[in-house]
Amino acid sequence: MISSQKPLYKFLFLFIYILLSLLWLIMQESIEPIDWIFVSITVTGLYLLLKWYEKTYTYNIESMIYNEDQRHYQKGIVLNHDEHKRVLYSLSEQEYSFRMLFENSEISIWNEDFRDVIEAVEELRSNGITNIHQYLSDNIDLAYEIVSKVKVVDVNRATLRLFKAHSKEQFLADIDSTFGDNAIMVFIDELTAIWEGKKFFRQEANYKTFEGDLIHGIVTFQIPQDKEHFATLSVSIIDITALKKTQEALRVSNEKFEKAFNQTPHFISISDIETGEMLDVNHKYEEVLGYKKTDIIGKSTLDLNIWNSKKDRDRFVHTFKDKGYLDGDMFSVNKQNGQPITAKLYANTITIGEKDYLLVVANDVTQKEQYLKELERKKRELETIIQVAPYPIIIHDKSGKIHMLNHAWSHYSGYKLEDLETIDKGITLMFDTSIQELVRKNIVERYNLTSSGEPTQYRIKTKSGEEAIWQFTTAPLGIVDGQETVVTSAVDITELKQKDDMLIAQSRHAAMGEMIGMIAHQWRQPLSSISMDANSMLFDIAMNELDLSRVEEYAKSIAYQTQHLSKTIDDFRNFFKPDKLLLRVNIEKTLNQTLTIVQNSLKNNNISLNIAYQSNEEVNAFPRELMQVFVNIINNAKGSLVVRKPKDPIINIRVYSDKKYLNIEICDNGAGIDDDVLPKVFNPYFSTKDTQRGTGMGLYMSQIIVQKHLNGKLEVYNNEQGACFKVRLMKLSKEKA
Repeated sequence: MISSQKPLYKFLFLFIYILLSLLWLIMQESIEPIDWIFVSITVTGLYLLLKWYEKTYTYNIESMIYNEDQRHYQKGIVLNHDEHKRVLYSLSEQEYSFRMLFENSEISIWNEDFRDVIEAVEELRSNGITNIHQYLSDNIDLAYEIVSKVKVVDVNRATLRLFKAHSKEQFLADIDSTFGDNAIMVFIDELTAIWEGKKFFRQEANYKTFEGDLIHGIVTFQIPQDKEHFATLSVSIIDITALKKTQEALRVSNEKFEKAFNQTPHFISISDIETGEMLDVNHKYEEVLGYKKTDIIGKSTLDLNIWNSKKDRDRFVHTFKDKGYLDGDMFSVNKQNGQPITAKLYANTITIGEKDYLLVVANDVTQKEQYLKELERKKRELETIIQVAPYPIIIHDKSGKIHMLNHAWSHYSGYKLEDLETIDKGITLMFDTSIQELVRKNIVERYNLTSSGEPTQYRIKTKSGEEAIWQFTTAPLGIVDGQETVVTSAVDITELKQKDDMLIAQSRHAAMGEMIGMIAHQWRQPLSSISMDANSMLFDIAMNELDLSRVEEYAKSIAYQTQHLSKTIDDFRNFFKPDKLLLRVNIEKTLNQTLTIVQNSLKNNNISLNIAYQSNEEVNAFPRELMQVFVNIINNAKGSLVVRKPKDPIINIRVYSDKKYLNIEICDNGAGIDDDVLPKVFNPYFSTKDTQRGTGMGLYMSQIIVQKHLNGKLEVYNNEQGACFKVRLMKLSKEKA
């Protein structure tokens, strides 16, 4: 650093030499003239040596100052030795300190050369531009051209860390990739500040790291007042990315709070817990109570006369002091116009800053309370109506709980609410074990009803052990205590059922003559076979040709025919038995049983029968009553075919399903029913046959059975070939099936 170090060593060497020479002279016992000459020469040499050193050292100091900073060199300065050393040390320390501050700063610092930019700006000014910001915004390409004149001379280590650069060389080589989307507008604002002669520039700007991450920064620099100082412009970039993220999180949080506070359906107030003065209220508070926020802030509920009564306010204060909170307590409060409303209040303490406040959240439940009171009144009315109703009624829900049953239920069944407790227990007590599962499934289906369901009939047992037939109808009540709830009413149809059974029996008995004819048809062939076997056996005996093998063959044949006769008797006997239980019925099986009764009669009249099964779904029915319906319809078709005598008489049966019903369609090709007769076919005692061949009760009883006993429909119509009867029976639900 100091170019005069080498002459200094020479000076010290000569100085020591002269000093030793003098010491040698003094130590001599006697001094000769020659010795004094030596001393004089030595002192003169020492003086000249000192002058030489001073001149040489001063020159080197001046040269160093000139080389270090030409702008601070002043020609003609003559420094003494101490001043030289102090200046040299001061300059070295300043350079070192500045470098350490630059490199070790935690803030990104860019050392930029702006001189070419200033020349471009001055050129614009000389061209008559008065508003540089507007001009460059309108001529953005020119702005980019000027920004390209900026020379980034150096950056510190904090810059490399901030932008995630591996080295200064990488950063300076690819510096354009670090600028964000608003960089050009920030540069235009910088030029505007320089143009307007401002002393300082500070503005937010966006940057990007070399890994593509966004940097939010604040660009700051002091604007020099002369052109030369733009050669080394120090620009600082303060990283505020974390601050921006925090501000954004705070903004989102505040926005969420604002939405929750002002868009909630509850009305909310925040007040000073000591003075009661309102700090804030939400929009719903203004809407419900009719106040403006500006009229409320700084006032208490007493000032606003919000409490409907002192009793309510005292209760609020005492409850809050005792518990420290309120949890849905009911109070009466006043709107601004004096109208009272019922409010459900929730209150708690919140801390804002270091101060406690009272947070009150309320719901206007005035209408709800009115509805509840009205509902309670309607409930009492309904209970009264149900209790005095002449028919058995029970209310129950999907969980199996029985809410109530009326006096008629207890009177007719003998069971009270405490006897049944639940629907499942009621089924166990009141229904035969053979149908309990069927009843349970039927009840489960009823909970999903949206309107009244189809009536169902079951035989029940009373507490005293008597049997009765009740017809049940169920309708939905909606949700009660969180459960789907229904009301089921019943009608005791035991007497009606007995009358119907009597009519059905009479109808069957009235058809006894025709049935006996059917039996005769079915017995004719087996009896002929038995007679032939007996005659053959007698002939073999007469011819003396009978052996055991022939006897066994005849015996087996007779036994088979006898079994057939016995089965025929059983089929007809079962047909005349009354039904007691509603069972799950397979239509194909029921039709096959029906055919055992009628098929021989059809064959004897050369009538073909064709059955098409397009559905195998089951239904709930009384099997023998359903057989009676099929027998009546088939016999009616047979009678029509015998009278009309078509070329190829046939009865077609088709079984199919639609959305709600299982349909059994029975059609003949006997040319149909006359239009004037068609509306009367289901009338009692109406018949187109003579009195010896028909009573007019068959189709009438068929309709009674289908509609009243089986909850179905019986329809009649003509098609292109003849008459059709359609039996429509309710399908079992999927849950039942």
